[in-house]
Amino acid sequence: MDKMRSEKTISADSVDFVHSVEKSLPNSHKVYVTGEVHRDVRVPFREISLAPTKTMSGEIEVNDPVRVYDTSGPWGDPEFHGDVEQGLPPLRAKWVRERGNVDGKFS
Repeated sequence: MDKMRSEKTISADSVDFVHSVEKSLPNSHKVYVTGEVHRDVRVPFREISLAPTKTMSGEIEVNDPVRVYDTSGPWGDPEFHGDVEQGLPPLRAKWVRERGNVDGKFS
């Protein structure tokens, strides 16, 4: 495979990957937990619904959902409409400036 074809394949795969995180995973949804230090921070988790378990005695045992850290970032949030080429919004810029220990321009 020549270099030109290889770069096109990688580029197309990258675009497909970004679109794949926009789709919700089965039996799960994104939830947020508010930060303790910075109340405006919302930490993303994926809450996964579990099927009930049938015990050895035949009884049905309900399983609570499980939360796992969601590494998809804002791309997995249906309310986020970002542009891959523009990058992510500068969410931490305000906190860094408020520390008062940054010289020069910070954005």
